[in-house]
Amino acid sequence: MFAARKSVKAIQNGNLDYFNIIFIGSLLVPISELVYAIASFFFNKEALIAAFDDDAFYYFEVAQNIARGFGSTFDGINLTNGYHPLWMFFLIPIYNFFSDKYLALIIVRLVALLFWFLSVFILYKISKLLENKIVIIPSLIILSVFENLVLKGMETTILLPLILLLIYQTLKYEIFCHSFLKINSSWKLFHISLILLLIFFSRLDSIFIFFSYVSCFFIVHFENLNKSRKILSSIIKLALPLVTSALIYIFINQHFFDTFTPISGQAKSLGEKPFYNLGFVIQYFQGVGIKKVVFVLIALFITFIARKRLGKVIGQDKFKDLSCLCLIFIASLALQLSYYYLLSTYAVWHWYRYLMIPIQIIASIFISYYVISFGRVQRKLLSYVLCFLCLTYVVRYSFYGNIQQFMTISPNTGHMTSSVSMSDWINKNLPDNTVLAMGDRAGSLGYQLNEGKSLIQLEGLVNSKDYLDHLQSGTGNQFIQSQNVEYIVVSRAEESLQNLKNPNNYDVVYEPVTNFVPVPRISICLSRESVVHQIKHKSSVSNIDYDVYRVYRYDPEIDNNCQLSSRINQVSDPMYKFKSKA
Repeated sequence: MFAARKSVKAIQNGNLDYFNIIFIGSLLVPISELVYAIASFFFNKEALIAAFDDDAFYYFEVAQNIARGFGSTFDGINLTNGYHPLWMFFLIPIYNFFSDKYLALIIVRLVALLFWFLSVFILYKISKLLENKIVIIPSLIILSVFENLVLKGMETTILLPLILLLIYQTLKYEIFCHSFLKINSSWKLFHISLILLLIFFSRLDSIFIFFSYVSCFFIVHFENLNKSRKILSSIIKLALPLVTSALIYIFINQHFFDTFTPISGQAKSLGEKPFYNLGFVIQYFQGVGIKKVVFVLIALFITFIARKRLGKVIGQDKFKDLSCLCLIFIASLALQLSYYYLLSTYAVWHWYRYLMIPIQIIASIFISYYVISFGRVQRKLLSYVLCFLCLTYVVRYSFYGNIQQFMTISPNTGHMTSSVSMSDWINKNLPDNTVLAMGDRAGSLGYQLNEGKSLIQLEGLVNSKDYLDHLQSGTGNQFIQSQNVEYIVVSRAEESLQNLKNPNNYDVVYEPVTNFVPVPRISICLSRESVVHQIKHKSSVSNIDYDVYRVYRYDPEIDNNCQLSSRINQVSDPMYKFKSKA
């Protein structure tokens, strides 16, 4: 309270104390999130489940199974490597010490909040390096806007602070200054290479950051031809730890999972390539928001036009490092979008957009420096505006937003909350050792099932290489029959299931359904009379009244007859009309 009163007084006097602003901004977010999680644990289990992304529960369930000694598996049957390894490394000890799966979620939330604090602390350290506290405050606002990347349980929980750490260490060591090669830089290069290594294992498509960083280092220092041997030595020092570790990771994957790369990425790339997945690129920028994209473009334009002025205000060395970092992240984004455009069929989810955070942070630093470069009045005005925006956003979206969300979440308000009711019904009414199968949205349900019940993931994201081979060859139905699947679970718009010539008697389940382009898929024919339980819940698509969370008793004979009649294959994929907003 003393620090908060001191901050307010400092703002009123026009004497901006950055640390106390950070204190207020950084504490309100995690405190409100922690209170939300604890209150959900005791009073609203649906709100606790809804606090995480459904895909995060793939991590949680695999980590729980590893901690129990069942191996790297989601369903307890098939081994999988469908996850990014570093975040899993942090989760396994949590589930080793906390057997209560709902209490473990609170601990995961607490760990995420610690990473949030770490991100804020690194921003504070960056402000010390820049010797200007005002220009870093927009970064805190940007961090708050993208808080879901840290708090929703995905691998970006650890990725974001590592990216900020890369920015900090680059500025501290002045990596892209010409004087860097004149000093003994081996230890500094080791620090950077270690951070790049951790970034890679936190999310594997961040390999593009590594490529862009090393390329920029080479281009910047290439003009020092008399030091060509030292440049080559420095690049080897930067690249060797990651390359060596990546080869070890590939070997482990091949040895234990019979595949070089994670299953999840392969599941998103089934089919004949290239895909030309333009929908991914469009959806990526739609999710970011046109205003944020315009802001970045304006910031880059101003930076280019006023580069001499900014160089004097920031300092030539710091300005060069920041410019190189900005180009590195933009190049990484271009490579990432190109990869998914050509080699992936899936839609975009918010954790794919992590590269927009460092780009916006650096852009906001340039804009802030540009404003305050015109004089003291602009500097003071900027400080008032930024402090107001920072405190307003945190109060509005942390406290009020969490209270509003907690009060409005109830059973069947969405597929996440409905998974609580559905898992309760399955646990009470289906015997142990029951084998179920589900595609999209299987994470939260599989996590909540009692030990002994298995939920096979039909998209292949956390399934085995064997299943992907069956999916690719069109024999996915044979695979689920070999697994003795007894029930099929779906959660989607009811209209999307009614696609046979006799819709009154049969439903068809297509998996996967999140693709933008045609791909190999499994199509399962089910009798409408075989529905044993159903829940209707609010749909995530604006033009659909409700979705159904439905459990079918699986009959292989009915399914096989449908496959032989080829009626399913003659029907175009219905799910293109019913895609959820990412």
